[in-house]
Amino acid sequence: MMSFSTNQHQSTAALLLASTLILLPGVSSAHGDRVCANETISGGVFKNIRIDAGASCTLENVIVKDRINAVNTTGVEMFGVTVGKEVHITGSTGDVDIRGSTFRSKLEITNNYVDGDINVVGNNSIGGDLVVRNNSAVGFLIGSRVSGGNQVRGKLQVERNQAKYFIAANNNLVWGDIRVSRNDAGEDISAWQNNVQGSIHYESNKSSDDVWPQFFNSVLLNNVGKKVIIKKNTTIAPIVAAGNIVGDKFECGSNMGPNQESLLIDRSPVELEDGTKVGENVILGKVKCEFADDE
Repeated sequence: MMSFSTNQHQSTAALLLASTLILLPGVSSAHGDRVCANETISGGVFKNIRIDAGASCTLENVIVKDRINAVNTTGVEMFGVTVGKEVHITGSTGDVDIRGSTFRSKLEITNNYVDGDINVVGNNSIGGDLVVRNNSAVGFLIGSRVSGGNQVRGKLQVERNQAKYFIAANNNLVWGDIRVSRNDAGEDISAWQNNVQGSIHYESNKSSDDVWPQFFNSVLLNNVGKKVIIKKNTTIAPIVAAGNIVGDKFECGSNMGPNQESLLIDRSPVELEDGTKVGENVILGKVKCEFADDE
C-alpha cells in the first residue's frame, strides 16, 4: 500500500486547488495589472490593482501578487483579499472598509477625507506596519471588540486623525508598539483590549465630549509587554486607565482639562455601560504618574 507523508498530502492538495482555480469561470490565472472603477471584482489573481480618482471599488476574495494603490477614490472596500506587497489608500472621500484580509507587507491609510467611516476590522493580518494617519472621518474602528481586531507584525500607528465622534484602536494583537497620538475626536479616543509586545503611547490627543461614564477617553484591559505612556492629552471627560497589565513602566502626566488639571483616573472597580467590570492596573515594573484627585 502506498503511503503519503503530511507534506505530500499538503503539496497534492495545493496542486489540486491551483488546478481547480484555473478551471473555474470568473477566476483569472493571468497575473496582469487591473484597474477597478465603480465595480466589484470577485475572485481572481492579479499582479497589481489600481483604483483611480473619482471611482469606487469593492474587492472580494482577490489575490494581488504585488500592490494595491487607491488615490482620490470615492470609496474602497476589501473583503477576504490577499496582497503580497504594500497597500496605499489616500485621498478617498468615501468609506474605507477592510475586513478579513491578509497583507504581507504594510497597509497605509493616509490623507483621506471621508464622509463616512474608516474601518479596519474583522481579523485582518498585516505583515508590516498598519498606519492610519492624517485622515478625517465620522468615526474610526481600527480593530473592534465586536467585529474582531487585527494581527499586526509591525507597529500600529493611529495618528493625526480627526473624527466627528470616535477613534478606537481595540482588540488588536501587535508585535511592535501602538501609537494613538495627536488625534482630535468629538467624543472618545480609546485603546481597549490590545495585546502588545511593545508599548502603548496614548499622547497629545484631544476630545471635546463631556459624556461620562467610562466609554470615553479610555485605556482599558490591555496586556502590554513594555510601557504604557499617557501624556499631554486634552480632554473634557476624564481619561480612564484601568485593568491594564504592564510589563515595564506605567507613565502618565500633563493631561489637561478645562481647569488645567490632570484628568487621569485609575479606579477600581470601573463598571462599563455593557456591564463589564474593570479592576486596577497591574504594573510589573515602575510607576511614574500624576493622578488627579478622584473626588
